[in-house]
Amino acid sequence: MTEEFDALLRFDPLRAIAFAVGVLLLGIVLELVLRYLERRAVSKKRYRTGVVLSALHWQPLFWCAWYVVFLILTSFSDVSVERQRGLDILWSLLLISITIIAVRIMTGWVKMISAQKPSASVSVLTYLVNGVAIVIVVMVVLYALNIPTPLLAITFLGSTLGLSLALREPISNLFAGVVLTVSQRLNPGDFVRLPSGEEGRVMDIEWDVTSIRQASDSQIIVPNSFLTKAEIINFDRPSSEYELKIQVGVSYDSDLEKVERVTIQVADQVLREVGDGSLIAPSYIRYKSFDESDIKLAVYLRCPNFAERNKVRHEFIKQLHSRYQVEGIVMPFPALELHSPSESNLKTSSFPPPFETDHQEESTGENDK
Repeated sequence: MTEEFDALLRFDPLRAIAFAVGVLLLGIVLELVLRYLERRAVSKKRYRTGVVLSALHWQPLFWCAWYVVFLILTSFSDVSVERQRGLDILWSLLLISITIIAVRIMTGWVKMISAQKPSASVSVLTYLVNGVAIVIVVMVVLYALNIPTPLLAITFLGSTLGLSLALREPISNLFAGVVLTVSQRLNPGDFVRLPSGEEGRVMDIEWDVTSIRQASDSQIIVPNSFLTKAEIINFDRPSSEYELKIQVGVSYDSDLEKVERVTIQVADQVLREVGDGSLIAPSYIRYKSFDESDIKLAVYLRCPNFAERNKVRHEFIKQLHSRYQVEGIVMPFPALELHSPSESNLKTSSFPPPFETDHQEESTGENDK
């Protein structure tokens, strides 16, 4: 191919220009074909293929242009400094192009994983990938400028050491975020409880902080390094299912078999209404104790996730109260029975009166005198 282009360049410049234009047109056609294949892959939900094709945006056209320039430079028979410098720049640009593709694939993969959970993302991996890509590109450019390797290494290590000392806390948060994401301890979309008692859903793990959205739509910003040290309750690990416990009291006159049957029916019905119509696991009850005015029992309902517990509790209490009224099951008020002595016993009692009047105190004082 190089010899043909050399011959065209020396003997027929018009044909050489036509060859170059043809190669560029080929790059445009390849670009259009890749865009079409990307849309087709996304429409068929082949997301991995779509990520790879998306990473190749504008690269075929660049490669064709790169090839034309490469043929022009290599067509010169004499080896000069300018020719060698041009070839070095070309190879550096090709390496940068490959780096860009790799970065796009990695960031696309991160976004694809994040898209599996609505309204959540992982920014720390995107920042890390982009940072590594910038370092590689800078190293390639410096190498293309013929900066000596020892000087380049010393400069890089010195700047890295200086930045690590100056940005110790941000770097600590950065690596803490990477650890949280890679170890799967905390993922966007998880519902967590902090040591302070605040609860919310993880929205994003950024390079320095993690954002948590509460039920009131307020946002909690927590440093990543804090999350790696604190005792965090993750209600979505290892499973997002949550067993809700609700205590109920029924009268001593109740038929306990009927109470169990009715309570479980109401619990299962509520879970079907709140969820997708199916049960994760059947509800069950356990009688606990004989209390002062009722028999205590605990109802256990398997909720789809921790965030649904309040809705399930609300519907269950409302429907259970109505169903108990229909079935004649009584939930008595808390009562305390007081026993007092009879009136005759009060008259003959040797206990002193609960209090004495001022007149009695004065009389007692005179008698004492």
